[in-house]
Amino acid sequence: MNPNFVFWVFREFSKNFDFLNAAIFNDKNLLLKLKEKEPNISLSGQGSKKINDVPHLPIIEDINIDEDSRIFLSQIARARIASFIKYTGYCEQKELIPVFPSNAYGNIGAQLLNNVNNLLSKPDSADPFWLQRNRVLKLCHEEYLDDLQLDMMSIKDILKFRTKIWGEQANAREELFSSIGKLSQEIGQDEIFNKKATEQIKGYKKIASELERERKNIKYQIKTDIAGGLLRAGGVGLTGRYLSQFESPFISVAATLIAGGVWALDKTKNYVPELNKLKDQEKEFNRGAEMGIQNFYSRISDEIK
Repeated sequence: MNPNFVFWVFREFSKNFDFLNAAIFNDKNLLLKLKEKEPNISLSGQGSKKINDVPHLPIIEDINIDEDSRIFLSQIARARIASFIKYTGYCEQKELIPVFPSNAYGNIGAQLLNNVNNLLSKPDSADPFWLQRNRVLKLCHEEYLDDLQLDMMSIKDILKFRTKIWGEQANAREELFSSIGKLSQEIGQDEIFNKKATEQIKGYKKIASELERERKNIKYQIKTDIAGGLLRAGGVGLTGRYLSQFESPFISVAATLIAGGVWALDKTKNYVPELNKLKDQEKEFNRGAEMGIQNFYSRISDEIK
């Protein structure tokens, strides 16, 4: 992505307290303990400072901690926001799906997509095209496994998971996302969309169940459904480790970053003209920009605590 664009988006994200708090939500107390041992681990970047008449980026608000600690946390939050933006842009250029750890970057991703959802659902921007495309955010695909069982396996046994069924499931998962994207464009009525989407999911679950049986020794489970409400930075209701996959209503990371990190936050302006310009580009595609959120390494953080 263009460096000027990246810098502008970084500044817009970092001015917003929801993004700042999301970036340090899960490990805030751990970071404050780290500050006591390594106070210089949090650095102030040049991009956070005052630029001409534009003020220095704000620091996190928290009446329970001192200003020095708030500055410390804010600098880490901004660094994570910058890494999130850079990584998503890099993955798009390389045609990869970015996968984020849930304890930091996953919350930023969930906040971004929730902002997109809110923007496209606003009454003043309620274009039927975007209302339909926005429904791709209803599809959540989550995979779970028992990491303790995985730890006890040898590398040789783990490599045996690379089977024909695994490849078929992966292809079917991508086809599912494509088909839901296509349905979101072609079907206007929510009731019919939900019914058709549920039928697609049932077909996918038949293939997914074969992989679950093959990996039952690590308690592997796949949960896929059409759901509503806010996105989470990971699954709930099952123990173990998970990988959640989501799709943006927009085809590109750049459009997703602008919509969820700039337009959705500006309450003073109506961005319908900008959305109309994007519409012509979006009509040709069934898939949106994707991202994954995982907690495979969170046990390391738990043990550090």
